[in-house]
Amino acid sequence: MFVHYTSAMQNFIKYLIAICCMLPDQVAAQYKLTVYDINAGPKGSSPRGFVAFQNQLYFIATDSINHECIFRTDGNAFPEVVYKYTKTPSSSGRQASAPFVVADNILYFIGDDGLHGRELYSYDGQNPAKMLADICPGTASSGVSYMTQYKGVLYFRAFTHPDSNYCIWSYDAKY
Repeated sequence: MFVHYTSAMQNFIKYLIAICCMLPDQVAAQYKLTVYDINAGPKGSSPRGFVAFQNQLYFIATDSINHECIFRTDGNAFPEVVYKYTKTPSSSGRQASAPFVVADNILYFIGDDGLHGRELYSYDGQNPAKMLADICPGTASSGVSYMTQYKGVLYFRAFTHPDSNYCIWSYDAKY
């Protein structure tokens, strides 16, 4: 089977090939884009979980020391680290997970300080991020997931022990 491409289609294919073969800096220069290369090199930074919060863009990426971090930028300055995930000797793979949830002007995320497992954290945009509770006490993670906000209240599921069932939890920063 033969396919006939119109000249417009041929130009579009050439455009796609050109973009795919360009280096990020070349694409940025040609299309007036800003590229932040947080972890230059073959591994890259794997940015993900983008969310707007207080006129800043927040996201998770891997830094040059292979730590997963939460970064923020206003789009003009190079992204700065606002939270660094701790890797423990037993941890493997990605420590950071998305999504972020914004409720009542607070950014919520799942963090890991290396002492309490993966737990619920909050960040107000000014003060250091803090763990809200060690829902599953000790080094085990609480399985916080499916976060959403409704009327300024954060809802999520979690468990208090790895062998227990998930329960619905809520957190209201006003109380």
